Amino acid sequence: MCGLIAGVILLNGAPQEKRDNPPVIISDIKGKKAGLIVDALVKIDQIYVKPLGTLLDKI
Repeated sequence: MCGLIAGVILLNGAPQEKRDNPPVIISDIKGKKAGLIVDALVKIDQIYVKPLGTLLDKI
């Protein structure tokens, strides 16, 4: 597929428009599960992530 790819990443499968269930990135930080709610934009081969400032502990 060629050209510019711009769109929303659905990290948890929820539509981006549904603000009651935003995308969540889950990561293992020093043996502790943590998640960050994000908005994400994809451009070609780069991913830009804008944190919404919400850190979820122990997902």
